[in-house]
Amino acid sequence: MGEGCDTCRLALSLPPEANKNYRCTPSAVIRFAHEDGRSRFILIDAGKTFREQVIRWFPRCDVARVDAILLTHHHADAVLGLDDVRDVQSHDPVSGRIMPLPVYLSATCMSYVAKQFPYLAMQPDPVTGNTPRRVSSLDWRIVEESPHVAYDIEGLMIRMLPVMHGEDTVALGFLIDNGRQRIAYISDVSRLLSETEWQLTAATTAVGKKEEVEREVHPRKEIDLLMLDCLLPWGRHPTHMCLPQCLVVIRKLRPARTLLIGMGHEIEHESLNKKLLRLADSEGIHVALAYDGLRVPIIL
Repeated sequence: MGEGCDTCRLALSLPPEANKNYRCTPSAVIRFAHEDGRSRFILIDAGKTFREQVIRWFPRCDVARVDAILLTHHHADAVLGLDDVRDVQSHDPVSGRIMPLPVYLSATCMSYVAKQFPYLAMQPDPVTGNTPRRVSSLDWRIVEESPHVAYDIEGLMIRMLPVMHGEDTVALGFLIDNGRQRIAYISDVSRLLSETEWQLTAATTAVGKKEEVEREVHPRKEIDLLMLDCLLPWGRHPTHMCLPQCLVVIRKLRPARTLLIGMGHEIEHESLNKKLLRLADSEGIHVALAYDGLRVPIIL
């Protein structure tokens, strides 16, 4: 709690479920209907407050389990909850064993996770399928740090969006592009790379699983929903975007709607949100602050 901080006092003044200033680490669950008729749940990041988020929000948002995980990078706010993933994994109805959960991450992220959680990186016994300890059963899947490859993840076509998270770390954002709406999630970024910016400003063609895509000239199509990192309401930060840089990106990309995520305690929700909402009238851009427990209906 920041000394003398009004936002921190507000964050503790009401229960988290009724308090938009109470913030856990950035994360999201993509819930959609698969073509087989069953719902799928794709989790973005399992950070240091993952267990709290599961207990508080999964029942309220009818999230029954997790079917796949996307990891943005290897820092604590993205991976420190991986050990608790076991509690939201599916179990084999016959053997009762935890079923392996696909985790999509970069090679760099994998190397750090293997050092942080060596017991999670162990491979199951090839005969019995058992792991040495009762831990999360994770199926590690390395992805390219390239926006030119689309991956079929539980029936959604998702592109990796490499971005700079400080000048010494490449993190991943994600672009969902199933031909209806284009949804981008970028939670830890200080600077967009040119190839990622290109992908966010040009429409793409449908592709097969993990198929390389050639750059072609297409009519430009806006991003329908952009979720973008915004740590501070002013100034600059070495590893995160702040509001001035966010607005530069938003004015350039012109998404239909933007939700800012990852705010620090320097941002009080209601006061800044009122200022952001006025941008719709003055500039025609639709920007708002996200908050824990927010549900966003989209067409995938």
